Amino acid sequence: MTSNFFTHLLRRPSADTRPANVKAPAGQKPGRVERPFASKSLIEQLPWAEPDDGVVFLRGGEKVWFGIEIHPATAAQVDFSRAQALSEGIRVMLNQSIPMTEGGRLVIERVPAPAPFVDYFLQSQSVRTTDPLLHRIVEAEREDLGQARLRGEITTTRYFLTVYVNVPKRPKNLPLTEGEYRQQMALVRKRRTNLQSRLEGLGLSPAVMSNREVKWLIWRYLNGNMVTSAPPAFTSQLDLRDVDPAELGKDRAASTLTTRYQVAETEIGTQHPGYLTMGDRLIGVVSLSKGGTSTGVHIIDNLLMSLQNKHFYVMVDFEHLQQGAVKAKLDTAVQELEGMAADPVMRAGQATLAKAERTREAIHEAEYLGKHFWRLGFTTVLYARTREELTEMLEKTRSEYALMAGAHAIISNEQLKRTFFDVLPFSRNLTLHRVSGHCANVADAFPKISPWLGSPEPNVPLRNRHGGLTGLNLKKGGTNFGVMVLGQSGGGKSVWNMNMLLNMVPQGVRGFILDPKHDYEEVTWSLGGQVIPISTTARLPDGRPVRINIFDPTPGEDQPGPEKVAFIIAVLRTLDLVPDREHQAVLEAALQQFFLMKSRRLPDPEKPGEFREVYLGGRLRDFVQVLSTLSRIGGEGIHDKPHFLHVRDRLTALLQPYVAGQGGVLGEFLDGETTVKVDAPCVTFDVYSMYNDPTLQALGILLVGEFMFQQAARTPGTKIGIFEELGVLGHIPELAHLVNRWFKTGRSLGMIPVGTSQEVKDFERLGGLINNSAWVVMAGLGEQELAKLQEVMGLSDKAAELAASVKLRPGVMGEYLVLQKIADGIHIGDVVQLWMSPEKLWTVTTHHEEKQRRTEYTRRLGSRTEAILQLAAEVRARRRSA
Repeated sequence: MTSNFFTHLLRRPSADTRPANVKAPAGQKPGRVERPFASKSLIEQLPWAEPDDGVVFLRGGEKVWFGIEIHPATAAQVDFSRAQALSEGIRVMLNQSIPMTEGGRLVIERVPAPAPFVDYFLQSQSVRTTDPLLHRIVEAEREDLGQARLRGEITTTRYFLTVYVNVPKRPKNLPLTEGEYRQQMALVRKRRTNLQSRLEGLGLSPAVMSNREVKWLIWRYLNGNMVTSAPPAFTSQLDLRDVDPAELGKDRAASTLTTRYQVAETEIGTQHPGYLTMGDRLIGVVSLSKGGTSTGVHIIDNLLMSLQNKHFYVMVDFEHLQQGAVKAKLDTAVQELEGMAADPVMRAGQATLAKAERTREAIHEAEYLGKHFWRLGFTTVLYARTREELTEMLEKTRSEYALMAGAHAIISNEQLKRTFFDVLPFSRNLTLHRVSGHCANVADAFPKISPWLGSPEPNVPLRNRHGGLTGLNLKKGGTNFGVMVLGQSGGGKSVWNMNMLLNMVPQGVRGFILDPKHDYEEVTWSLGGQVIPISTTARLPDGRPVRINIFDPTPGEDQPGPEKVAFIIAVLRTLDLVPDREHQAVLEAALQQFFLMKSRRLPDPEKPGEFREVYLGGRLRDFVQVLSTLSRIGGEGIHDKPHFLHVRDRLTALLQPYVAGQGGVLGEFLDGETTVKVDAPCVTFDVYSMYNDPTLQALGILLVGEFMFQQAARTPGTKIGIFEELGVLGHIPELAHLVNRWFKTGRSLGMIPVGTSQEVKDFERLGGLINNSAWVVMAGLGEQELAKLQEVMGLSDKAAELAASVKLRPGVMGEYLVLQKIADGIHIGDVVQLWMSPEKLWTVTTHHEEKQRRTEYTRRLGSRTEAILQLAAEVRARRRSA
């Protein structure tokens, strides 16, 4: 094959090339002198005419191809039983949709990702801040993913089912007439529509390939060294039905419009034994020359996973054989085998009888169980940058094929060039290396899972095990906004949440965090946020005591509703002031009277001339005053009911210490106007000091939780609220109700609630949380916790298997199983990988030694930002030197 294929088109040799003065011998006609042998140009060897409506006509006229892109389900959806059922559905579809003597090729493509693919996942990651640390974090993430793409570590995977239809026999190379063309197109469209409908029924989300998709697939295969660049802008369609291919080479202008001319841009070298060259790529091929005794439903999935972020094509050729002819041959073979066994001279023995029996069984299955006979070809075309990489890929591929018992994989050398062209998309031939099989083997070769791209409009870019990217947007595609983060201690739950904050807050999302462990201080400061300590003795920077007034009006409500009443009662219950129903009845009656006394008649801005009663708020001391003079409960007076009078007077006395100036520590904390003001993009409420006492713990969480809800509700746009340690909330009904309120109403208010815990039982107690969570994120889990989660959420065995497989490489990468609920009991998702940049890692780390080192660098450099950037730079320098 010559390299200068653009200038060597089809030419006809002259009739006689002898010099004019040399005559032929007497009695002989001048002989035809052929040109010396020379390799054809690549363009001459390519088989296609111009596609029409996604239908590919071959120049020789022997086949017509069409293609459908399929999209298998995510890994979390397909357990073994579903994979088996899908294989059976595909088997029936193939037998009924592909006529005998016809077939096709399954093309699985994994190529280095082009720049627009990575840009899609970074579409929301624009630098919108002047803060040097945040600017560098966003910039570094883009740079890291960009460099990973250039190294070939980011890939895309696509699946194409291409099928050919035989053209009735006709003179070779004679173009179709208009009538023949229309008849062939009608047949192809009918077959394609039928196949598309069946694929849709199997849940494979088929999409018919257009002319452009057809050409791009061919172009990527033939130009693997340029696959990350933008495909060419192909010229408009050229109708070749009335053009003689042999004459086409005479007209260079017309030749440049053909598909075969436009798709071949790279020289293909054959000078090296064992591999082809294509620009800076080395091409190797592994094929099956002998089929195995069985296949598994995940045979191709396992191969794809073993190669991960490599560049390759898996080609599975399949041909539906004439069943009658195959059975006749088998019958003859059986008779011969049985004759050999019965012959006293040959004495073939039991092994021969066993072969005959197995053949009889195959015939029986074909006749009565619908297991048709097919021929298959398994070929993997590998593109590598170095000999070492190619050798590694060849070994991995051969090892995967070798897992089929009895199969024999070969690494092509002599047949490499032919194999490469035999299996190119929409080729003239099927692969030379084909083996016998059943329709079940073809069905097993179909992929059952595909890489999960994530949700639309991603704003949190992540990697995945396939070498691609998965993007998440917690507001897109699910049944709600709620997120459950579950994992063992040290498994990376907080790191996951902090990464979400670092990605989303710079985009305009407001963050609210309930932090019991001092974990979120650093990331909050990095985001230009506030860290507000919540305790009975806490002070604000201006010296004022920290106060959150439980009697503040609820935004959007003229009068406090049941939620507000329940919240105040819950706060009083944590103080052991509501031991029974009588105490609650007295408090609720006092609250009703208090709300009325603190309301004013104000003009209605929406209805000119009309007024409405609006609650303006009050203080604890005001409520105690109303309680002390309470005279009625409902429509009845209590002066003639000593029991209620006793409860009223007792509650009044017990509440006095909580009024500021009455001697109680909590008085400064509970009585007075709210002093906490939220005016930062991210706010962390540090309740660590309240966790030393169960009462203070419950009180602090209640106050902060309600305050967070109110602040988030009155803040426009998207908000994210993070609740660490949900185990505390599950034991107290009011706290559980508070979090469930976030999860139930979050979607309508633009709030994304995130709850974290180490134990499944914490989520089980918060039943409403599970029902209203659209997302489940799992870090490392123990076997018992996995089994419990599977029971509680009805997860498949496959989801549990994926959750058990996640790995953590501290300081480098952590894996998480992410599930998105798209309907009750239906989850999609896969394992994703969080590769934290050094800048992010030094921002969020909570390890004691690393925190000390960050503090030391801050002291030395005089700036926390400079300290993080310097530590990150040192990490990057070590990685480069390694």
